[in-house]
Amino acid sequence: NSVGETLDNESLSGMGHPACDDEFTVQEVVEASKASLPRPFGASHVNQMLSKLGDAGLVYKDRHGKYRFAVPLFGQFIVRQSEDAARFG
Repeated sequence: NSVGETLDNESLSGMGHPACDDEFTVQEVVEASKASLPRPFGASHVNQMLSKLGDAGLVYKDRHGKYRFAVPLFGQFIVRQSEDAARFG
């Protein structure tokens, strides 16, 4: 599976909370998905997604249990894409 096949827009938008340009934890992604998705992610699913995103060079682990997006402002881009998709269907 490619990252694109594994991670759809809903998955990425669940990770794209406003503070995600800072470091974030698996638990923070789980909590953000509970607040914004009809079917929230479990910790194991988030770990799998972060592993695939890391393999693709989109995220990196910056300290034990802490992640960052590798591309500056990528989190804000994800949030904008999610808002546009919701607005324009």
